[in-house]
Amino acid sequence: MKSFTKLLDILTRAIEIIIVIFMMVDVISMLIQVVGRELGIAPSWTEELSRYLMIWIGLLGGAVIVRESGHLGIDIFIGFVKNRAVKRGIVALSHICTILVGIIMFHYGIYVTLQNFGQISPALKIAFSWVYMSLPISGALIIIFSLEKWLLSFKTIKE
Repeated sequence: MKSFTKLLDILTRAIEIIIVIFMMVDVISMLIQVVGRELGIAPSWTEELSRYLMIWIGLLGGAVIVRESGHLGIDIFIGFVKNRAVKRGIVALSHICTILVGIIMFHYGIYVTLQNFGQISPALKIAFSWVYMSLPISGALIIIFSLEKWLLSFKTIKE
């Protein structure tokens, strides 16, 4: 389990770096858009690029937050429960729900990605599938990260 966690640490760090790069490109794109509007020569691709980058940033960030247990959770309820079995049940239910969301994102994300290979975005001239690909990738990451957290929770739940 330790080597799996170490591998996921590296993956999480790589995703965080990608998010930072996407955010920097997004800020530059928005800056070009704002300056371009003031000068009356705003390129059309900047708005579209910013929109698509924000989708990727939000979905990849959501997966990273699952790994860091940063989403709103049920920790408040677990603190009041004294029975170890009930605690494990609550944690299991939470992870099962998160995994189900990841499965739905993955399944329908693949469907939507495949359906949009032929559609081209108007300004950037890229396939919409590049944007929709964020859904199955983030869904898979959410599944993996939640499974890891669930397995680690068996060690950490104490009476």
